[in-house]
Amino acid sequence: MAQARDARRLPVSLLTCVAWTLVTVFGMRWASDGTPRPLVESVTHGISWNLVMAVALLATVTVAMRWRDLKFVAPKPIDSLRLPDEHSDGDHA
Repeated sequence: MAQARDARRLPVSLLTCVAWTLVTVFGMRWASDGTPRPLVESVTHGISWNLVMAVALLATVTVAMRWRDLKFVAPKPIDSLRLPDEHSDGDHA
């Protein structure tokens, strides 16, 4: 059963990414009266329902697919975030 879930992970992830993009971009029109408004205006004058729907979609897929390994943690090792030094190849100008 675990192998079947692993095999479906990439297609489900890609489909979720497409759905998340659609909800984020077009969700503002679904949740409002349909008139186009700037994102800044929708965020400053109330709850941005498209962002709420997008987060709910990601949470639902994460729980439904039992992706327990998704979490917000620091990368290990922390040095993996560093960019390579431009002079690391021994060429010093």
